[in-house]
Amino acid sequence: MRLSVWLPASKVTYTNPAAEALSSADRALALRVIPVQCARLVDVFQSTRLTFICLNIPTMTAPFLLADCKAIAFDLDGTLLDTMQDIRASVSVALRDCGYGELPEDYRMPNLHGAFPAVLVAVMQDRNVPLSVLDAVIKAYAKHYAHLAHRNSQPYPGVVDFLEDCQSRGVKLAVCTNKLHASALKALEQKGLMPYFSVVLGSDSVSRPKPDAEPLLKAFEAMGVAPAQGAYVGDTHVDAISAHNAGVPFVWFRAGYGGELVHEHPQALAFDDYAELLTVHDATFSS
Repeated sequence: MRLSVWLPASKVTYTNPAAEALSSADRALALRVIPVQCARLVDVFQSTRLTFICLNIPTMTAPFLLADCKAIAFDLDGTLLDTMQDIRASVSVALRDCGYGELPEDYRMPNLHGAFPAVLVAVMQDRNVPLSVLDAVIKAYAKHYAHLAHRNSQPYPGVVDFLEDCQSRGVKLAVCTNKLHASALKALEQKGLMPYFSVVLGSDSVSRPKPDAEPLLKAFEAMGVAPAQGAYVGDTHVDAISAHNAGVPFVWFRAGYGGELVHEHPQALAFDDYAELLTVHDATFSS
């Protein structure tokens, strides 16, 4: 039999990790909760021989949350692709071309979540470069970033396997990034990811980029799926805010470029490796 529970957001099916303490014959499959914003007893169900204790747990296993998703949108930099090296190198050479010092090799970009050119502005402010030369830095950056052609950028481990899995299950996929649209398309094409996505939106694809809800609402509308029936995978607080504003469950990729600010915003779940998303896709129990 399938165990379901009614919650305010939707009817969902999943298992309760506490059920692992039961014998294999009497194991209740875990419960997945949307939204996942409290830790409390939700309800108790009784069958002819089992009692199901259903808990709402703050962070649920990723596969159980994603199993029911009809569509998933992704951020790009720091979520699908590790682009830090190419972005940092291009900014560094651009600053040098404009007469300022290059960035240290271990320099961590202060803003990889904002819309362009906020990424450059943050670095210039951090390195005490006057904003009066912003136009020159933008021009130099664009030249060097195009020259690098994402040569050092790579999909995170497990990304391709997860996209393949989603595609095989008929899950619609989109990219919502604050990267410029043309740059996002080029990165996806060069890394062989473009065929997986039916929708790609950049910061210049909308009038109000993330953290506004517009990019995600536009993406889910294009995919023909209600926001609450999907998920948004991202790595920063800007992604979390955008998902919250659009009413989309937020899935935090902790290995990306985000920081402590993400903790201040709602998360449906968090994961460190895309392999975690491939474990299970449905939860059923046969009595």
